[in-house]
Amino acid sequence: MDHISEMKKYLDDVDIADLIRELESPFIDMRHKAHAELVAIGKEAINPLVALLHDNHRRLACEAAQILAEMTDPAGPRALVVSLNDDNPLVRWDATKELIRMENGGVVPLLEALEKDYHLARLRDAARDILWMLAQNHRLTRDEEHVLDVMEGPYPDSETARAARAALDELKKSGCSEPA
Repeated sequence: MDHISEMKKYLDDVDIADLIRELESPFIDMRHKAHAELVAIGKEAINPLVALLHDNHRRLACEAAQILAEMTDPAGPRALVVSLNDDNPLVRWDATKELIRMENGGVVPLLEALEKDYHLARLRDAARDILWMLAQNHRLTRDEEHVLDVMEGPYPDSETARAARAALDELKKSGCSEPA
C-alpha cells in the first residue's frame, strides 16, 4: 500500500470532533498534528470548522479560519467568504484576515460572492478591504482592480456584480478561475 493510500485510510478513521478537541490541547505538537489532519481531511471538516469560528475562545476561532484558508478544497476559502457576512464582527475579522493572507487564493470565491450577493453591505465592505489590501501588495489583475475601483466609486451596488462577473470571465479565459 502506498503512502497516499495509507494516509487516506488513516484519515477515514479519524473523528473530526476528536481533532477539534485536540486543537485545545496544551501540547503544541498535538495541536499542530490536529491542524494538519483537519486541513488534509478537507471538505468533511468544513462545517465543524465554520461552527468553531463562533467559539468564544479566540485562539480556536482563529485556528479554524487558518485551517479553512489552508485547505486545497475550494470549499474552505468559500466558507471564509460566506463568513464575511456573519453577524459577529470577530468572525468577519478572522475571515478577512485569512483571505488577505491567502492572497490570490481567495479572490475567485470573493468575486463569485460579490456577483451573487452584491446587495449584502457587510460582504461588500469586507471584500473592499480585502481587495484594497491585495492591490497595495500588487496581487490583483487589472480586472480585479476594476472591481475595487467600482466598489470605491459612486456606482450603484449592482455595478459591483457586473465588474465581478467580468473579472471572473477574464480569470476563466486565462485559466485561473479556481481558488488555490
